[in-house]
Parts: sequence; C-alpha cells; structure tokens
Amino acid sequence: MISLAVAICTPFFQIGACEIISGWIGDTSTFSIWHHWYGWLIALLMYDFLDYWLHRVSHQRAFFWGSHVVHQQSQFFNFSTALRQESLFSIVGCFFFFPMALLGIPPYQFAVISVIALLYQFWLHTEHIGKLGWFDSIFSSPSNYRVHHAINDEYIDKNFGAILIVWDRIFGTYQREEARCIYGTKTPLNSWNPLKALCVAYYDTFRKAVRLKAL
Repeated sequence: MISLAVAICTPFFQIGACEIISGWIGDTSTFSIWHHWYGWLIALLMYDFLDYWLHRVSHQRAFFWGSHVVHQQSQFFNFSTALRQESLFSIVGCFFFFPMALLGIPPYQFAVISVIALLYQFWLHTEHIGKLGWFDSIFSSPSNYRVHHAINDEYIDKNFGAILIVWDRIFGTYQREEARCIYGTKTPLNSWNPLKALCVAYYDTFRKAVRLKAL
C-alpha cells in the first residue's frame, strides 16, 4: 500500500517538471504536429525510447537502482508484482523526459502517454501467458518481461522496453526466454517491512561507501 501511495503522488512531480519547462519555452502553438494523430504516435515512440534508457540506467547505476529496486524484489511474478511501484523513480528520473518538453509536447499529452505506457505494462506481469510468436519480437510481452524480472545469470539486465522490445534488440539488451525464470533480487529482501523494501538499496550503497572510505 505504501508503494502504491507513493506511486500516485510522484508522477505529478514528473508532469510538473515538464510544465515548468513548457513555461520556459513559452508559446508552443507553432508545434502543431503534436495535436495530430501522428504527433501522438511520435510522442508515444519518443516516450518509450526515453523510458528504455531510464529503465536501463536504473538497473546499472546504484542511485537509480535504489529508487527502482522495490519493483524487482518480489520472488513471485504476477499482477501483484506490477503493483509494487517504485519509490522515487519518477522524481530521480524525470530529467530523462525533458527532451519531450523541450520539443513542445504539452504536459497533458505527456501525462496521457505516460499513463498509457504504465497501464500497458500491467498485463505483462504474469506466468499464465506463454510465448506469442512474432509479437514477442516487436513488443514487450509476458515472456520478455519474465526475463527482465529474472535473476538467472543470462537474464540479468535484459529486456527493458516498456511497450516496444525493439529498443533492446537495437541496443543489445534483448534476451529470449529459454531457461525457467527465477525471480527476485540477487540479495533477497527477506523482510515484510515496507520501509526497508524502499530504502534497502540506498542503505547498502551508503554502507559500502563508508567501508571504502575507511580503507
């Protein structure tokens, strides 16, 4: 419940940041492309591309991992896993989406697209849908997302795409589902304390930094 409460609030920070940038830009009426159907499609593709890089960095850099790890901690893979929302992910990663605001995409359009991407990812968190053939090669799918959430050595840091999996195929992070997936994190949380779940990665990073300083 805590992660859901946080998830309801933090996207407003992201949308607000885009609103501020739009205010700096001033009148965006000349960016009429975004008001057409193809503008919406381009904006959605742009969001998905930027989200791929934010998601990838969040698995490869400690600061971002700390805000994202709560979503990866579950040792099960079902719709409840999708509801394990990140703590400060929308805040620490908001600047990844600044190019959309700089290109004149209205904040309301950004908000709608971000909701579409979030809702799309909900159905991916299941073991009850098998491989989907050609669909798995283009779009994020349950099979692709099972790989993403798995901690098998060959599956680590793979399949970051939110809607499209083609970004992973282009940038070398795609992995087909082959071996049975094992879920969770390499170091299990082993706790029902929600505050520990939200803060454990930051605490571990701080503790390691102190030890290195002591050396």
